[in-house]
Amino acid sequence: IKLNRLYTNLHLKLNSKLLTNDYLLKFRYALEKDIKKHNDVQYYSNLLGISRTYLNKLCLDFYAKTSLQIIKERLALEIKKELLRLEFQNDIKILYAVESGSRAWGFASTDSDWDVRYIYIHRLDWYLKIDDKKDNYEEILPNDIDLAGWELKKALRLFRKSNPPMLEWLRSPIVYLQ
Repeated sequence: IKLNRLYTNLHLKLNSKLLTNDYLLKFRYALEKDIKKHNDVQYYSNLLGISRTYLNKLCLDFYAKTSLQIIKERLALEIKKELLRLEFQNDIKILYAVESGSRAWGFASTDSDWDVRYIYIHRLDWYLKIDDKKDNYEEILPNDIDLAGWELKKALRLFRKSNPPMLEWLRSPIVYLQ
């Protein structure tokens, strides 16, 4: 009887841990698959068939982070990947990239987008050409990620004029690249 109780207790504890890990594995998998479309805890908890509170508890127990922190970290990684893609696609080097707007200053609403702003440089031959060239890039990605960047010379000209957005970028608490 003691052996049966011991086996039963051990088996139930193991199954409970496996189930918990299964939820977390499914959460991480769904996050990888859907991060470009969904960045809210409710979506992932509904997908798993558990409450937001329970998902948050699981994340805190296993990762010592809230589910929202994990989502934000994964989205930051996605933003960094997009910045690297821009570098390769446009043959530029991004020197500085930050979050601008409501998310940077802690007053984002549920429908706030991600305002990623960056300063970049071109290769030397771009600067040696006589004709005027485009000195900014803008792109809106799925999941409301808004990428916009200025070439370094343009950024410095605007900084000299005390341009408010430029000053905001330099004081942003969320820095993606520097």
